Amino acid sequence: MYGKLVNNKLKIAAEHIIKGDTIYFDDECMRKAGYKPIVFTEHDNDKRYTYVSTWQEKDDYIEQKWECKKIQDDQSSELFVTVRKTIAKLQKVIIFLDNELKNNKKIYNEILSENNNIIIDLYKKASLFDEKSEPLETFINSDNLEEFFKKIQAENIVAEYGYIKATDEIFVKKEYLDNYEEITFENRKNKVLDFCMIKSNFSYLKAVKNCSREEDLANIHMAYTYAYTLFDGFIMEIVRFLYKYDERTLMSSETITYEEIIKLEDFNQILDVFISKKVEKMEFQGYNEKYLFLEKHKLVPTAEEDKKICYERLLLISEKRNCIVHNFGLLGDISFNRLKSYKIKHNMKIGDSVVQNYKEALLDITCIYVSIKLYYEYICDKFKLLNTYEIK
Repeated sequence: MYGKLVNNKLKIAAEHIIKGDTIYFDDECMRKAGYKPIVFTEHDNDKRYTYVSTWQEKDDYIEQKWECKKIQDDQSSELFVTVRKTIAKLQKVIIFLDNELKNNKKIYNEILSENNNIIIDLYKKASLFDEKSEPLETFINSDNLEEFFKKIQAENIVAEYGYIKATDEIFVKKEYLDNYEEITFENRKNKVLDFCMIKSNFSYLKAVKNCSREEDLANIHMAYTYAYTLFDGFIMEIVRFLYKYDERTLMSSETITYEEIIKLEDFNQILDVFISKKVEKMEFQGYNEKYLFLEKHKLVPTAEEDKKICYERLLLISEKRNCIVHNFGLLGDISFNRLKSYKIKHNMKIGDSVVQNYKEALLDITCIYVSIKLYYEYICDKFKLLNTYEIK
């Protein structure tokens, strides 16, 4: 068979050439007409690739060549499963925190609705004195009990409950004035008002109001750590997706042992081992390193607002998580300096609690929720994957 290349496309010659009244079949006439013999070849039979025929012109013939292209499996189903499970678990965390926030509000309102309780009445009066300041701060900033009562105009409340001044720091019910020093700390309720008692009760009410009791902080830290762990698992699934989608990213000094090889049945299993090794190695890196890796391979959302969420906000959240796990929830100098090196803006000082209440935790975990949505939708769009899970 003869042919010639026209605009890089093969044109097959007829079985003969007609010139005038003469029909030619020989090689010389074919060549004079610009045709050359075609040499056909066979391609490999690797099911991981699809083969496209191309043609290369030599001096005396035209040779068939084969371009092999990696068949790209649609990994969207695996991402779909990860996203669906992660979002479902994050929703449970958000519901849990929201319920705890509502429960604290209920407890706070129930305490404030108590009757015949001088501590509650003083707290309410102090709240009205300065709406921008907590009653606890107003109390602590007073020189003594008498000044505090005058400041919030509560002398009449104290008098109505039958308390009179014993010292600047102690007010006692009239009937206990002569022997108040003998009353034990446990039995002072409804008998003695002193600095420690008011401070302790005001501190508790502030903690309930601000959701900063020990049990609240334990719930917040547990939920926060769990939510970030879910997010980190999702990020590693993106990394795994990249390694599967583009095997060029696997190029490295990673090795596989003979003992590992003999346990495997085919190339795909060997590939899975390499991918697992790469993923496990990256799992120990921080979010900054993971983000930069994904950014290098163009797997991060590019819109400016999306980048602020997926990079700046998540970097801050990742450092908060580190402080919860490694520093009792307080901002340490290492995390402080790291955030400074990342140029991440925040209002925390070294020693501050990184997550102070349920509202702050809810905002950060909602940010994690949104970032997963942004990553997933961006990847589906970039790789033309079927977006089978709409995150609302």
